[in-house]
Amino acid sequence: TTPFLQSLAQRGTWFANAFSNSPRTVESIPDLMLSMTTERHGVYHNLTPAPLELVTLAESMRAAGFATASFVTNVYAGPRAHMDQGFDTFVDKIGFWWTTDRSIADRTVPIEEASAWIAAHKDRPMFMYIHTAEPHAPYTPPEGFANRFDPGYTGRFDGNYRPLNFHSARDPRDIQHIAALYDEEIAYADSRLARFWQALSTLGVDKRANVVVTSDHGEEFVQHGYWEHGLNLHNEQTRVPLVFFGPLFGAVGRIDTPAQIMDIMPTLLELFDVPPPHDLGGDSLLPLLRGETGEPVAGLSSRPIFSSNYNFLPRQNFVEYQVTRDGWKLVYSKNPWRLGGPPTRFKLFDLKADARERNNLLMQYPDKARALAETLIVWRAAQRPYARSAASDVAVQDAAQIRDLEAMGYVGGMDEPQPTDDDEEDSSP
Repeated sequence: TTPFLQSLAQRGTWFANAFSNSPRTVESIPDLMLSMTTERHGVYHNLTPAPLELVTLAESMRAAGFATASFVTNVYAGPRAHMDQGFDTFVDKIGFWWTTDRSIADRTVPIEEASAWIAAHKDRPMFMYIHTAEPHAPYTPPEGFANRFDPGYTGRFDGNYRPLNFHSARDPRDIQHIAALYDEEIAYADSRLARFWQALSTLGVDKRANVVVTSDHGEEFVQHGYWEHGLNLHNEQTRVPLVFFGPLFGAVGRIDTPAQIMDIMPTLLELFDVPPPHDLGGDSLLPLLRGETGEPVAGLSSRPIFSSNYNFLPRQNFVEYQVTRDGWKLVYSKNPWRLGGPPTRFKLFDLKADARERNNLLMQYPDKARALAETLIVWRAAQRPYARSAASDVAVQDAAQIRDLEAMGYVGGMDEPQPTDDDEEDSSP
């Protein structure tokens, strides 16, 4: 599905076990741009922006002399969430996110606008952020990509929420087709990325470009009873690509050491010798990217990786945390929103033997679960929230923005995802 991205990974460095720190865009973009956990930056809710006082990655790069630009097609990567801070140029494609008419808008890389900006600034150090809404539900791949992976499907579902919401699909054949639509969107986004790289070549900057490709979350297709993302912390919702390519990153190839999107900001700041603006939640990956050995690499290999999920939508009121370390993963859920569930539940997985997280080993390995739980408790206690000013909570909420949120299924409007009969049974220690 991604021949161009795979070519970058093969010629550069890619982390095979990279994770977002949340399965929801509203939380994970501040995680990325601030290298802060949700608990610290405080963006728990779809209508809560990040504190204005916090210094973003873009602000740090601009202060270091970089020209900065952002091209986004997701509401949480823009002014709605204060994620436009630090960008000299901010191109907002959010208003066209929801349309499926690609003669009007494209939800992937805005090649023409981004290329024009690079041409105007290529004599300066540049920092550019591009956030694409493709791939994302509703799954509507364009002509040339639609029906590429599942042309023989004759069922009822087309990847849209209406008139027939694909969340209601239960037959494995329908689920297979909906996943194929998602893959077709991935393939389309990859083709646009390839065209953008060709534009960089035409401008003569491709040989000095240093590129990081990642995602703010994964996507589930009923592996654990749910659709899309934001409803649990299983790997299909949190595992993401993470590729580094360019002359400053080296070409190490595949790295199996776990990484997280909070590591991107400290990596770039160290690479360009930019001082961190606050205590960062992630770690620099430069020792791994440079092929180093010794204590720094050992520390990265043995550290725990944490993720959290705060979902306060109607009928989805729950909090969830996970910690992964040395191939083991513990998930703790507080107030599971499924009606009839217990107030808490724990799940323990051996990822080396059970990569799909199908076997809860909580009862078989109580000591392992207890050790990970203690690690999680210490981490959670250390996540002190950043003091927010009254101005930080002021954000424009006009009709167009609410429409965009509804179109993405983030507030109201859409039928809320519901668990299927395949959801796992609750377990308590």
